[in-house]
Amino acid sequence: MRNFLHRSQVLAWLNNRLLCVVFKRRSRLQGLKKTIVVVTGHRSGIGQAISQCFTDLGATVYGLSEPEHDLRRLDQIPVWLREIYEKTGRVDVLVNNAGVNHIGNIEQTTLDQLDELMTINVKAAFLTMQSILPWMRAAGFGRVINIASDQAVAAKRYGAAYASSKAALLQLSKSSAIDYAQYGITVNCVCPGSTDTNMLTQAIDTLVKKYPLEFQADYLAKCAEELPMQRYATVKEVADMVEFLASEKASYINGALIPIDGGSTA
Repeated sequence: MRNFLHRSQVLAWLNNRLLCVVFKRRSRLQGLKKTIVVVTGHRSGIGQAISQCFTDLGATVYGLSEPEHDLRRLDQIPVWLREIYEKTGRVDVLVNNAGVNHIGNIEQTTLDQLDELMTINVKAAFLTMQSILPWMRAAGFGRVINIASDQAVAAKRYGAAYASSKAALLQLSKSSAIDYAQYGITVNCVCPGSTDTNMLTQAIDTLVKKYPLEFQADYLAKCAEELPMQRYATVKEVADMVEFLASEKASYINGALIPIDGGSTA
């Protein structure tokens, strides 16, 4: 006589198989320990805080920053990432943080300056994603977190090139989020407002020197006072959000634009 499985036995077997798949995916980021993370622009400011945050949680962090990794050398980005992949066999989390700024309106911005911003702020991120997403897709899991800016959604004076590049990064993130969701990959965009970093100090110094009639020497302090929370964001506040987006708790957050600006774009 043939032995036939009861319907309940078949359902139980399928349920166990499904639980195994879910467990395998979730366990990849259990506590973020042993997670393989790639961070661009990891040596200072927000990138340094992000790298330290993951390291403190037991992750292995690989950074791409100058001088060893000049992201203007676009042809080398896939090579550097391949070297990391050959060592680790996977990349679980990619954080595109590297960025440069230029102060000026369109008339005060050269094509070379625009090209530099687009190269580092957009093309480098495009290439890191182009290299790493196939590995994440094969693994059935991945987290991509791109660091844009509040200027991706709310323009400021003398930021035409910078805002354009960050808006491009935002839309790159959103489009990729849709394309790769079916593979267990999430792509999100964190948009910090004015954050207490050397980059902010340098930008305000440039404004004061370039436009002395509009921006006074004490503008760094006055700018903070004009924000809804009357202070700048800290790098840790940005890093904490990146950590959250990489965690299991954010498994259903995908294609999001997350402002960390104290309400300045509300």
